[in-house]
Amino acid sequence: MKSERGEIQKKKTLYLIFISILSISAAFIIYFTAASKMRDRIVDEYIKTKTQNLTKEFTGRMQRLENTIRLFAKWGQNGLINLEDTASFERAFIPILSGAKSIYGITIIENTGNEYEIVKNDSLFLSTFYFRKKKSSLKKIIDKQGKVITNYKINQTASVSEKYWLKENKIDSDFIWQGPYVSDIFKEEVISISSSWMNKDSTVVHIAIHVLLKDIFSAFARVDLSDNEYLFLLNSYGDVYDIPGINNFVEHQYTTYSSLKPYYWIKVPEVSKAIETWINYQKDTTKTLEFKIKGKNYWTKFVFLNNSKPYYLMGIVVSAQSINSKIGENNIQIILLSTVILLAGALLMVLVIIRSNRQLREIQKTEIRKNFVREDIKKLAALPESKTLEFKSTIRHNLHTGKNDKAIEFAWIKGIAAFLNTEGGVVLIGVNDAGDFTGIEKDAFENEDKAILHIKNLISKNIGVEFMKFITMFTAEIDGKNVIALVCKQSTKPAYIKNNGEEQFYVRVGPSSTKLTITQTVEHIFTHGYKRIVTVN
Repeated sequence: MKSERGEIQKKKTLYLIFISILSISAAFIIYFTAASKMRDRIVDEYIKTKTQNLTKEFTGRMQRLENTIRLFAKWGQNGLINLEDTASFERAFIPILSGAKSIYGITIIENTGNEYEIVKNDSLFLSTFYFRKKKSSLKKIIDKQGKVITNYKINQTASVSEKYWLKENKIDSDFIWQGPYVSDIFKEEVISISSSWMNKDSTVVHIAIHVLLKDIFSAFARVDLSDNEYLFLLNSYGDVYDIPGINNFVEHQYTTYSSLKPYYWIKVPEVSKAIETWINYQKDTTKTLEFKIKGKNYWTKFVFLNNSKPYYLMGIVVSAQSINSKIGENNIQIILLSTVILLAGALLMVLVIIRSNRQLREIQKTEIRKNFVREDIKKLAALPESKTLEFKSTIRHNLHTGKNDKAIEFAWIKGIAAFLNTEGGVVLIGVNDAGDFTGIEKDAFENEDKAILHIKNLISKNIGVEFMKFITMFTAEIDGKNVIALVCKQSTKPAYIKNNGEEQFYVRVGPSSTKLTITQTVEHIFTHGYKRIVTVN
């Protein structure tokens, strides 16, 4: 058994350590977790603010083009597109080309080899109808009102239309996006959106709308970018489309009109690293990704510009300096929250200390001070018997029989042994169970010295003379009665009582001395830790 005071002190120490570790850990975890979430939220909001109008505008443009190609395909499936009647095309297509800023050309190709193409050139339109059988083309220059300005026929042995956009066309497909690719006709990067169907006469017809890349993505140039921020377009493979005037990318190296280059050709390390990070994260478009270049933090986000047809993505890179001020403002709130947690932990520690101190005060102090023997004995007599306090009316006299009795002596001797084996205590002889001072006069010793000598002899004989160093004796006269106080310290080794040739082992359990069995004695000795007790002589 261990000291009750020691147990309280130990628990207090463990609680204080646990609370301090818990509160500090919680403060750090909340700080770094909240800071990380807050930073991600700020980055997401910052990127969203930069790009939300752009995404909306781009999606709107793409949807309008998709609706247009669906309309053309519907006309063809209903038999309204017939290459024998080019005038009807011109009446239908010229208003569409005039109203749609992004569309620069429309091409129709039959599997018979006949082709029709109309291209916008400022306020005029160039119409070309290629006859495969006749190996000739009919060309027209038409104004916005549909009036033919020039009409001429030329011999031509092969088609002049580009077939790049036909690579993946499928009959009766809704539509397919193709490109960007460099168009020899338009001399710029072009995106084509096409559809196909089969007429009743089994003729397969393909129709395509051609859009200049710089027009469809012109909105990117209107995004307000700060220093060390980059906005770029790419396809799902990670190829970036470098639009002139955006991001100040390198000058073109291949042709005077080509501005299409994969990202690894672009001499902008922030963009290359952003795409590399995106690819490493399995092309995740749900998260804001972080990377570093030369110790500087950057964040990047990739968004499909048309979720229903995920061909093109917008990528953006922002640097830490763009959002550090916003992060700093929010960090104050997180620091305050962490401080509150630390203060709560400190308050809880104070409460533990107060509670432990109250428990310690509630434990009876069974000490007797050398200069205050009489006062301390009076205080102890006013307390009930406990784990560390025991009252005995006499040393040897049996008040019931009126004779000296060894059982009376053994009663306080086993109390002494129990205190030695537990956590110490005080035996007051000359005080009855009610705390009244009865004195030791009925023991009929010649004087106090004889009484004390008798007590010492009994302890030495029944417990062992080596245990006397753990016992201090005090005497006092209180209310005309002589009282002896035996103050026991906790022993550094087990104390046995020799009784009728048998060694007995006692411990203090509550207000009584309890004899232990051999098994209980062994267990107590093992768990009590006698060697760890420091003896004060």
